Amino acid sequence: MTNINTASCQALLTWMKERVKKIVILTHANPDGDALGSTLGLHSVLLNIGYQSTVIYPTDFPSLVPGLEKYGNWVVFEKQEQEAIRLLEEADLLFFLDFNDIKRTGKVAKKLEQLSTKVVLIDHHPQPMVETPFLFSDTKVSSTAELAFDFIAKMGWMDQLDAAGANALLTGIIADTASFSHNAGRPELYEAASRLIAKGANQHRIQESELPVRGRLGGFGGGSSLEQVSLGKLRVARGPFSAEQVGLVRIRFHERQSVIWNWLKLLLRTTGQMKF
Repeated sequence: MTNINTASCQALLTWMKERVKKIVILTHANPDGDALGSTLGLHSVLLNIGYQSTVIYPTDFPSLVPGLEKYGNWVVFEKQEQEAIRLLEEADLLFFLDFNDIKRTGKVAKKLEQLSTKVVLIDHHPQPMVETPFLFSDTKVSSTAELAFDFIAKMGWMDQLDAAGANALLTGIIADTASFSHNAGRPELYEAASRLIAKGANQHRIQESELPVRGRLGGFGGGSSLEQVSLGKLRVARGPFSAEQVGLVRIRFHERQSVIWNWLKLLLRTTGQMKF
């Protein structure tokens, strides 16, 4: 089981029924597969319940999550700043997913600092910096998408989780575990994945798609020294990079790009320096 407190869920559920109509879901800048999957999965459930839910992404992203066309009501802050600000100001509740410090939202952070709106934080990164009575944080889980799934279950919303929402959540899990090859040793992870598949998630379609996978080198260290590494005829550089320097590594799991994926897996296994 994840670290989702049932009593906190009940308190949140009661408060939402009494006071919440409009909800905004936020994630970090340069959203990866986990950020996209977790936000869209929760967003789908909230829409099905009847809330006026919108996802705000700080920066743009490729449309890589299978079934993304179902979700028409998201806003990209860097392109639609005034609309995003209006939505934030009108929201009764904010959900923060896959980040634990508002600085990770980029330019959105300045606006967030001005708001007093109640926040729900769902995240799997250590040392959350957001103060909220509704903090659902667990560093043991594979991904925020897995944690969001358990949150949905504990809130009693499983009947509102449709195939599109399940597909989004499984996308987040697959992206952050590199298809169950990293941080994937907990039995609860596979239970969650099987329940999502039972809900209609299409694992094969997800794995055949192009997912944004965030590369993490040296724990996002701030240094600038690089070390050259030879893998056969391939020469690469490794070393500590900032999150901004690393950005997104987009990997296609089929066709010719599978060669790149095989090299990246070899790098991961032989150097221990690269994690997904």
